[in-house]
Amino acid sequence: MDPTNTSFLQILAPAVVVGLLIYFTYLFYNHYYKPSQALQKNIEHMASTLASMKEGDADIRKNGASRVFSRTVFENIWSEFAKTLHVQIVETENGKEKRARLTIPARAYFNVSTVVETPLKVQYFKHLPGILTGVGIIGTFAGLLFGLSNFDSSSPETMAKSVNLLLSGVRDAFYASTLAITLAMLITHLEKLQYRKCVSALEEMTVVIDSLFDGGVEEEYLAAIAKQTKSFETQADGFRQAVTESLNLIAQDSRAAQDRLADMIRDAMFEALTESSRKSNAHFEQALARQIKEPLEEMTRKIESRISTSKISNAEISQKIIRASQSTTGTGNSVRQE
Repeated sequence: MDPTNTSFLQILAPAVVVGLLIYFTYLFYNHYYKPSQALQKNIEHMASTLASMKEGDADIRKNGASRVFSRTVFENIWSEFAKTLHVQIVETENGKEKRARLTIPARAYFNVSTVVETPLKVQYFKHLPGILTGVGIIGTFAGLLFGLSNFDSSSPETMAKSVNLLLSGVRDAFYASTLAITLAMLITHLEKLQYRKCVSALEEMTVVIDSLFDGGVEEEYLAAIAKQTKSFETQADGFRQAVTESLNLIAQDSRAAQDRLADMIRDAMFEALTESSRKSNAHFEQALARQIKEPLEEMTRKIESRISTSKISNAEISQKIIRASQSTTGTGNSVRQE
């Protein structure tokens, strides 16, 4: 193989490794380190500005915080957090005063994931040192493979050259790997350092935001609800007692009404039964009279008929006797005349 080509191929793998290391280092510096520093300074500046607004009315502090977060990367987060602030109107010596009360801690919205990790792409740069270490290891194996592929042991002279070439490739590969590991350690240190600084600044800012507004509104409402519940229980006891008394009165009235109704029903039934009995007796008497009168009348007619018949027979007998007597008398007279 041409010595020129051999030398070029020998330094190709370390050159690629170094080029990748430079690219990833530039990527880390411009897309993580500088933005993280800017984010840290921005958070610290807003925290100091918010801390200076602790004096004054709570509503004024809310408006001031809105101006601080306006036109920043935190504007939408603040807008969502501001919706959770409970506005109260309190009577004071100077009149009515509006107060914004804290209901949810600021860290619920200004959290590490939303403010730090997502904008800075922490999940990617957290694994960048591993990528750099992998690149260095690949460069080492590439140098070893190149030296072994060009190893010639056909003669002592070529073997000596091959050994020199192998050692040179391994040396360059180890240099590249050493550089990759060094950069990986440095990037890990800087990444963790800046991440910790940003998180610390964010925690300080959330503490300042919470200090701008009075909390404990949940406890106040719970105490008010408990007091109102106790009042409702007292009213419920009075209402239950009044309902019980009313039900007793209604029950008494109902029993009296039932008794009156029972008496009315009993009297009505008695009158109805009496009237029905009277009518039944009248009908019975009429029926009985009809049943007795008709046979008696029939019997009377028959007796009268017989009596009249007997009278006729007796009259006829009397007439016959008279006629017989007369004829006998006439006969006697005739005999005497003779």
